[in-house]
Amino acid sequence: MSIIVPVLNEERAIRTALGRLCLDFPDCKLVVVDGGSTDATVEIASLHATVIHSERGRAKQMNAGARHCSGEVLWFVHADTEIDPAALAQIRAAMSVPEVVGGGNWPGTCRRAWTARPLTARRVAAHVDDCRRCGLEAAVYREIKSALARQETRT
Repeated sequence: MSIIVPVLNEERAIRTALGRLCLDFPDCKLVVVDGGSTDATVEIASLHATVIHSERGRAKQMNAGARHCSGEVLWFVHADTEIDPAALAQIRAAMSVPEVVGGGNWPGTCRRAWTARPLTARRVAAHVDDCRRCGLEAAVYREIKSALARQETRT
């Protein structure tokens, strides 16, 4: 599993966030994708993770991180999110179901817990269809604090 953390000027939060991720999930590859920080984010992050650079913009940074990683599962985590140490086992259990292509930790759920909201390809397709019926070209979950996807499902 690869953990991807998109960042931009996160020097206040990054040391604690990455320290926790390294401690709690030592067998995961940790990649920080910097979008042009002007503070000490990159220097701090490089002590804990592989740092790559990307154009500014969370989606661009997440895509750059995904292209860089080779883990079967890509786990995207915001730098200001506290992840419960039990999350990895829960994620692996959810992702062991072949029909599950991803999941996330949505607003309104406990910040420290992984809330299993597994997504199947069918559920994703239904959501996209709902958005199109409402006149939306794409659905953006701005407040997702943590999300994951199977590497094989990305394009």
